[in-house]
Amino acid sequence: MQETRIKQSDGAYYQNVRSEILPALSRRYQRALDVGGGEGRTSQMLVTCGHIETADLWDYESKVVEAARLTGLFRDARVVDLEAPETLPEVGQFDLIMLLDVLEHLRNPWVVLRHLRHYLAPGGHMIVSLPNVRDLSVLLPLIVRGDWEYAENGVLDATHLRFFTRKSMRRMIREAGLMIECEIPVRSGPRAKLDRMSGRLMTDLLSKQYVFRCAPGPSA
Repeated sequence: MQETRIKQSDGAYYQNVRSEILPALSRRYQRALDVGGGEGRTSQMLVTCGHIETADLWDYESKVVEAARLTGLFRDARVVDLEAPETLPEVGQFDLIMLLDVLEHLRNPWVVLRHLRHYLAPGGHMIVSLPNVRDLSVLLPLIVRGDWEYAENGVLDATHLRFFTRKSMRRMIREAGLMIECEIPVRSGPRAKLDRMSGRLMTDLLSKQYVFRCAPGPSA
């Protein structure tokens, strides 16, 4: 599993390949939008593996958007400001939108998610991944030492502005007019084994991240 995020100034983050989302993909997608996708390495992997036909990319960093353009992979790669969703371009709809560890970096992720919902074509899917603040790596220091210490990466990345539990992730997604079709806890091998031994009672405590596949909700 890739760590949730490292320093925004560190180019390694923008080159991450998010292979943990693969189980959430249910079919081949014709037109995908990678929001906050850095250099687009995940989209490149999905095109190479045949999961998507064409991809657009949006990010706020001009340097990484330029690097994405140089790959020649993207139908369109552009700089956008998600903090001002009303300024996002009118580019039609997509049958796959990826928001991979993006929303927790925004001042108002609830509004952004509702806005991006309108870019999702009927029958399309949105893949959302978010770090889980209920993970034991956060709770144990908080309970034992009374400490909430920010770091350069992980759930308590110093660049995170919002924090979510699985329940609040679900609530935000549903309030945006989306229906959760698939929910995947992301954890390492030892954590997954311990979770199985607990009868899945410790899933929330052992998962640093959740991946959701969402579809337009009936009332959206």
